[in-house]
Parts: sequence; C-alpha cells; structure tokens
Amino acid sequence: MIVRTRANVRALTGIDCDNAWVVVDKDKLTFSFDRDWLKASLFAKIEADQIRYTASPEQNTTLWDNNFGLEAEATVGNFVFNSTITETTRRGYAAQSMNKNRLLWDANVTWKILKNKARLSLTFQDILNNEDGFWSSQTAYQHSSTWQDFHHHYIGISFNYHLDAKKKD
Repeated sequence: MIVRTRANVRALTGIDCDNAWVVVDKDKLTFSFDRDWLKASLFAKIEADQIRYTASPEQNTTLWDNNFGLEAEATVGNFVFNSTITETTRRGYAAQSMNKNRLLWDANVTWKILKNKARLSLTFQDILNNEDGFWSSQTAYQHSSTWQDFHHHYIGISFNYHLDAKKKD
C-alpha cells in the first residue's frame, strides 16, 4: 500500500495543495490453490483516490476502482485451459454513468504439440462483451475523467515454436 501525503503530492506534481492525500493499493491480494493439474486463485485489487479541495469542497470525493475475480488453469494431457473472470467496479465519480460494475471473462486453450516444442492457442477475449475504456487523472486544481464503451470481443489463434539454439562443434 502506498500512502501519498501532501509532501508526496507536491513532489510528484510540483503543485502545493491543501489537505490532499492519496491512498493507492496497486498490489493484488491473491489466495491461490495448486494441485498437479489445477491452479486456481481468487484475487482482489483495490484502489482508492481521496480528492480534497479547500477552494471548492463540494468537489471533494473518494474515487474507487476495484477488481475482484477468479483465475484458473487446468492441464489435461497436452491441453492447457485458462480462464479469468473479473468483476470491476468504479464508484465516487460525478457522472453516474461512470459508476459501473462490469463482469469480464477471458479464456484460452493451448495445445502442446511436437514434443512440447510448439503451442497452438485459441484465445477468447471479452466473451461477455462488457469491456470499456476508462481514463482518469486528478491534480490539485482539476479532475479529468473520460470513458469509452466499445464492443470488441474477439477470438484469436496463435502458433509458437521454440527453437533450440545448439552450439556447432
């Protein structure tokens, strides 16, 4: 957890601000389970930015951007199945349309071939079609937030081959 005090905000932005402090937790808290063929983990990532303005206290707010979810990987023979389900939440923004919950789901299946030297993968991104783009920046004098709803779920296929570098004698 990183706690930024008024002095830290001044050092980062070059702006002297009254009673401004930011608490940001950029690390993911994770609880994992691991067996021979199954790996699963629950995770939580919580970010809170407390914005305080002495000149216009009606603009004071605490912005919450959180992620909670489940990641799983199962290996069955030469196949590896991956899936990630994430609930994203945003709270504290002036525009109610930005205070959203979104359930995101990505999945991947990989086939290990050619004596494990090659991998053929099929990837599914944003299966539920709920992804959005979101950008926010805050300073002592302004708060700017923008978002973009886009519908882009897609399927990708890839092939990777590992070449062994061998020394010639």
